[in-house]
Amino acid sequence: MYRGIQGITDCQQLQTDINNMVTWSKNWYLMFNPKKCKVMSLGRSHIPANNTMLQCDGNILKIESSNLVKDLGIMTDSGLKFAEPMHMVSNKANGIIEVIRRTFTCLDLKCLRKVTETEISGLTFWLRFASGF
Repeated sequence: MYRGIQGITDCQQLQTDINNMVTWSKNWYLMFNPKKCKVMSLGRSHIPANNTMLQCDGNILKIESSNLVKDLGIMTDSGLKFAEPMHMVSNKANGIIEVIRRTFTCLDLKCLRKVTETEISGLTFWLRFASGF
C-alpha cells in the first residue's frame, strides 16, 4: 500500500486505509500478521509514521518502521540508493564464486570465467540493473 504524505490529514487517511484493509481481511478470513508489516518513508518527510494495526486477538499493535524492505525478492531502501541490496547481492555472488573455487581443483582463467558466467547470470543482471547499466 502506498500513499503520499504531505500533512496530518494524509497520515489519518493512510491509517483509515490500513483499517479498511484489516476489515476486508477479517471479512475474507485472511488475517494480516502485524508483526510482519512495516512502514517505510521514501523521501525527506519529517512526519513520523505512527500507524497501527489490529491483531487477531483485538489488541492494537504499532506497525514497525524500517529503512530496508524486501518484497518479492527485491530489496528497497528508504533513500532508493540500492547500496545495501547491491552489497547483499555482491556478497552472494562472492560466496558462489568461492564455492566454485573450492569445488574445482584445476581451473584456468577461461574455464573459471565460463563457470562463473553460467552460475551467476541472474546476479550479474541484478548488479547491472542496480548500477544503472
